[in-house]
Amino acid sequence: MAVEKSAAELDKFIRDSNRASIEASQYRDKYLGDSGRQTQTQQRLAAIKEETEAFKKAVAGIATDSQEYEQIYAAHKTKLLNIDKQFEEKKNQAA
Repeated sequence: MAVEKSAAELDKFIRDSNRASIEASQYRDKYLGDSGRQTQTQQRLAAIKEETEAFKKAVAGIATDSQEYEQIYAAHKTKLLNIDKQFEEKKNQAA
């Protein structure tokens, strides 16, 4: 009986430790992902990554030779240009 209780306690301890480790890792990711804690280059790259992921979701399952894909791709290119423009303006303001 004592062995079963010890094993259950050990299992609970491991689960709690893993949960705490995961929560700490998620917090660090959130902390470092805060744009106020990033350089402009990091912010720009994060914005491009976010847009690229959104584009991939938007075109999932759509034929690349379709008109719908072309519309989404044009919107994607526009967004990327706007991101570059936004960070170029920030760069010029800082100079």
